[in-house]
Order: sequence, then structure tokens, then C-alpha cells
Amino acid sequence: MSRIDELKQQLAYHNHRYYVLDDPEIGDDAYDALLDELRAIEREHPELVTPDSPTQRVGAEPVSRLEKVTHLQPMYSLANARSEEELRAWVARMRGHLAREGIEDPAFEFVAEPKIDGLAISLVYRDGVLERGATRGNGEVG
Repeated sequence: MSRIDELKQQLAYHNHRYYVLDDPEIGDDAYDALLDELRAIEREHPELVTPDSPTQRVGAEPVSRLEKVTHLQPMYSLANARSEEELRAWVARMRGHLAREGIEDPAFEFVAEPKIDGLAISLVYRDGVLERGATRGNGEVG
């Protein structure tokens, strides 16, 4: 088995334990290290990226005992920046996106907070009344 297949298998297992069973076996730092290794391999070998790769999806199927709902807009995962280099790379990507929109030389200001892992939810209000609350699930269905 190749390292990329091994990483995909490990990440699928840990995704299932975390998102479906709500019973993770490893901490976020260990999971993120596996995911970062997979991302690095896929960056070096883009021909190995497949639609089922954990780098191409968010979360997992929601717990089966809950009613499923389709989100009005896809819910994406937040990216991590763990170093000054990663933050500078993000700024460069954002400058590129903004330049394509006609915004040249934007000024950036930052606020940094520790990431607190938890539950991502989508809340829908109609006329000020909560109509629906749903977890992120797989990003499309929660």
C-alpha cells in the first residue's frame, strides 16, 4: 500500500470516529499532521488527488439518528495557519484573488485567536425566529 493510500485510510477511519461516532481516538494535532502530510504529497503529485481524498471533503456523513437537512450554502472548513510562512502564503493567495476582482494593493489587518475545536452549525432564522439548526455534517448535508 502506498503512503498516500495509507494516509487516506487512516484519515477516513479518524473522520468516522470523530464525526459519526463522536468518539475520537487521536487529538487534533495528530490528525492535522496526517492531513498536512497528505496535502504535501498531493501538492507534489497533483495527479494523485482523487475526489474521495480527505483533502477534497469536509467532515463526514452526519450521525444517522439525526434528521438530515441540505444546507442553503455549502459549509467549508477553516484552513489553519501555524506559522508566519503559512500566513504570508495565505496573504499572497488573497492578494491574487482580490487583484482578479480589480482590488489592487489591499491593506490587511489581523486578529489572532486560538482555535477552539467544536461544533460548526448553520442556523436559519425567519422573521427573527429560529427555524432550523444543523451541524456541518459533510458540508452539503448536516
